[in-house]
Amino acid sequence: MSIPCSIDNVPIEYPASQWSLKNSTVVETAADQVDHPTDSAGRCIFTQSDFDVFKKRYGLTRDRRTFNILMIAADLQGCGYARIERPARYINRNPHWVAFPTVKITPELVHWSHVMVWQRQHKDDMLPVFELGRKLHKVQIFDIDDNLHAIPRHNPVYATYNRETKPYYNLLHWMRRCDLVTVSKQELGEFYKGLIGIRYAVLPNCIDFAEFPVIDRPRMTNDRVRIGWAGSTTHFEDLRIIAGVFAELKKSYGDRIELVMMGSDGIRRTRRKIDRHGSDDEDNYRVTEEEDVLKGIPREFHDAVPTETYGQTLCDLNLDIAVVPLAQSQFNLSGKSNIKYLEMSAAKIPCVLSRDTVYNEVSHGENGFLADKSKEWRHCLDLLIQDRTLRQRIAENAYRYVRDHYNFADKVHFWMRTYMEIMAFKNETLQKE
Repeated sequence: MSIPCSIDNVPIEYPASQWSLKNSTVVETAADQVDHPTDSAGRCIFTQSDFDVFKKRYGLTRDRRTFNILMIAADLQGCGYARIERPARYINRNPHWVAFPTVKITPELVHWSHVMVWQRQHKDDMLPVFELGRKLHKVQIFDIDDNLHAIPRHNPVYATYNRETKPYYNLLHWMRRCDLVTVSKQELGEFYKGLIGIRYAVLPNCIDFAEFPVIDRPRMTNDRVRIGWAGSTTHFEDLRIIAGVFAELKKSYGDRIELVMMGSDGIRRTRRKIDRHGSDDEDNYRVTEEEDVLKGIPREFHDAVPTETYGQTLCDLNLDIAVVPLAQSQFNLSGKSNIKYLEMSAAKIPCVLSRDTVYNEVSHGENGFLADKSKEWRHCLDLLIQDRTLRQRIAENAYRYVRDHYNFADKVHFWMRTYMEIMAFKNETLQKE
């Protein structure tokens, strides 16, 4: 198995914009009628003619010298989009490279690929496909951008990933068996290297600036200042860091400030099954307890949106300031990336962020503010609330910093180099056997 090389700089047409995780659910295969497509008979049930038809149907007919990456997402949005679809889109801009993002896998796709990337996979029903890849000597990579083995008990996701659950151990089993684990930051790679001895490479979270409109319009011209926070229901403990600060701000500024929240409204809702032997449908659950982390503080709430429209939505909120608190837990410090800062900065929203966390690269007072104690949070927010010019300067500096250091268009070579290097390593290992 050899590595295809780029032999010229002539672009080859590829319908990258037509393919996505969402429409990958309609992929059809000649093996759909076979019960066990990974056995020797199943692997040969499609002829070369069938294979050619399959490749043509799904736009996989570039030059035979292409380097083919099969990228398998764990979900259709969120991390699946950020870690699979977005990299695939940029990889496909390069001649002689083809990346196919999908949530459905077929034997034809496994045969077609040189590298298989599994994003946060732990499902047993995917193991036959993994085994087919092993038998065909495919390079197999496991991608993870969260520390799913250090989740605090108060986090809602703890119920899925703890020492009493199968996914907790299945994730480790998948990682051990892959040729490489790719992570979003070095600390996460070191955690899993120390836990199970994996080989890892860092592929950092980056920003696709095409998802963010050009921000040249002025913020709201009235005297009100919109302070925004964005996150999921897993961030209640982070919100506690600034709950008291918000209460003080409302007392001092009254209606002059508006708290805007997207993704979660700051209320922790505990749900229980009405019939514990019944279905898992929403109708069989009811809320038994509510805790408002920001009790008594008025807020404007916006539901979570698909990842591909997140940048546009963030800009449309017309925020003046963003707050990005982060608790100092092993889960956050080893697993979380600086993505919130990157997103807010790409939308030209100046940030106040937790000090001594994943945001320490921020230059305090230049392209953001760092705070720890409540007094620091209050001081930084006072400065930004009272000075529109300061807000604009910090926002512009942050935008330029992120554009210079985290622009996906400039960083896709990390993905390509990583895949080529592990391919070469695997070839060398196979030749020695």
